[in-house]
Amino acid sequence: MRRRALLETLAGVGTVSTAGCLNAVSELRAQPMQLARFTVDNWDSALHQFDLRVDRDGETVHRSSHEIPGKDDRVHGKVVGCDWGTTPGEYDLFARVDDGDWVHKSLDEVVDGWRDTVECATANVQYESEYLWIRVLDACDRYAYEFSVIEESGREVCPIDYSREA
Repeated sequence: MRRRALLETLAGVGTVSTAGCLNAVSELRAQPMQLARFTVDNWDSALHQFDLRVDRDGETVHRSSHEIPGKDDRVHGKVVGCDWGTTPGEYDLFARVDDGDWVHKSLDEVVDGWRDTVECATANVQYESEYLWIRVLDACDRYAYEFSVIEESGREVCPIDYSREA
């Protein structure tokens, strides 16, 4: 009986002692991010139609459709035009292939970094063998030299705003 009381007390102390920390982490996670780049790649051997959508703070800020050839000696893809700008926010990304079901990913699901410190993320849609997925990466540093939309071998590169305060 005393063991159970001791365990209940320790569990209560542990919960109370971490409550402030967990709250601070959730507040950090609520910091808006910038979407710096959105790409789509067709790893399948057939040509496919990709529909993409970007929502920021619940409003659609980008819609586009792209017909991308199938993979031959190389993978074909496209960098999406950056008409959502450099505004930070809560981004949701959507993609579908050939009028199929929409796949969704939140920018909050960023990998390769800690979400509570990420201010900028990139996203990539990939399709292969009837499977569509969206990867969200902490990869903005790879594009740090870009400050406006430019052509890079016929592919657009999104602007990145590195002037924001942390």
